[in-house]
Amino acid sequence: MRQVTLSNNFHQIDFAKLSRKAKDPMHLRRLLALHHLQLGYKVTQTAKNLSVSSRMIHRWINQFEEFGLGGLKDKTGRGRKKALTESEMEKLKDILFQRKNVKANTLKDILIERFDTKVTLPTCYRILKELQIKTAS
Repeated sequence: MRQVTLSNNFHQIDFAKLSRKAKDPMHLRRLLALHHLQLGYKVTQTAKNLSVSSRMIHRWINQFEEFGLGGLKDKTGRGRKKALTESEMEKLKDILFQRKNVKANTLKDILIERFDTKVTLPTCYRILKELQIKTAS
């Protein structure tokens, strides 16, 4: 097992105090891991206590060493992209408000014809809900 070498500024940061302010659960977990290491726990014991792999602990250490505290936060931009941009949603809103009731299948057809976007029916229902448009029964 490789020896972990921690920089001098690692021991100057109060990870326990920072963890009390963390709102994101993953950020909290990373801060707690580093706090455990400050307390003298080994990487394997810290990993076991937090139910993660020791490889993940090493990754968090490296992120901290390279990027500081900002390296422990999740990066933005993760996840699925929206089906329509904000301007396309506005155009769609204008189209749909001209109709009294809209079915999800109708919305699906509109999205294919006018926006060249294929979506699932659940996505159509989500868009209708987001635009606060009543659906036809």
